[in-house]
Amino acid sequence: MKFSVGAGFALVLALMIALTVVGLNQMAAINSRLERIVNQNNVKIELATTMRDALRERAISMHSIVVLQDPFAQDDELQRFYELGSTFTRARQKLQQMISSPGEEFALEQINTLTLATQPIVIRTIEYALDRDSRAALEMLQKEAIPTQKKLLSELDDLLKEQQVASRKAAEEAAQSYQQTEWLMILL
Repeated sequence: MKFSVGAGFALVLALMIALTVVGLNQMAAINSRLERIVNQNNVKIELATTMRDALRERAISMHSIVVLQDPFAQDDELQRFYELGSTFTRARQKLQQMISSPGEEFALEQINTLTLATQPIVIRTIEYALDRDSRAALEMLQKEAIPTQKKLLSELDDLLKEQQVASRKAAEEAAQSYQQTEWLMILL
C-alpha cells in the first residue's frame, strides 16, 4: 500500500514537472518568436521611415534649389539633395534584403518602379534650376515632380501599413499560442 501511494505520488510529481517543463518551453518559444518578429518589423519600420523622411527632405531640397538665386547656396543644397538620395537608397537596399511577405515584395517593387520613373524628372527639374530657367523648373516641379513624389510617398505609407499589420498579426498569433499553452496546461 505504501508502495502504491508512493508510486502514485511520484507519478503525479513527474506529471507536474513535465507540465511545468512543457509549458515553460512553449512560452519561451512563443516569446522568442514574438521578439524576433517584433525586432525585425521594428527595423523594417525604421528603414521605411528613413526612406520616407529622406524623400520628404529631398523634395524640400529640390524646391530650395529651384527658388535659390545664389549659385553657392544652390550648390550646397544640391550636395544635401544627393546625400538624401544616398540615404534613401541605402535604406531601400537594406529593406530589400529583409523581405518576408508577398505584400512587402509588391510594395518594394512599386517603390523601385516609381523611384526609377521619378529620378529623371527630378534631375531635369534641378538642371533647369541650375541653368537659371526658373519658369521651366517650376513648371516641371508642379506638373511632374510633385505628383510622382506623392505617389512614391503613398507607396512608402503602404509599406509602413504592411509592417504595422505584420506586427499586429504577430501579437494576435502570440496571444493565440499563449491561450493554447494555457489549455494544454489545464488539460495536463
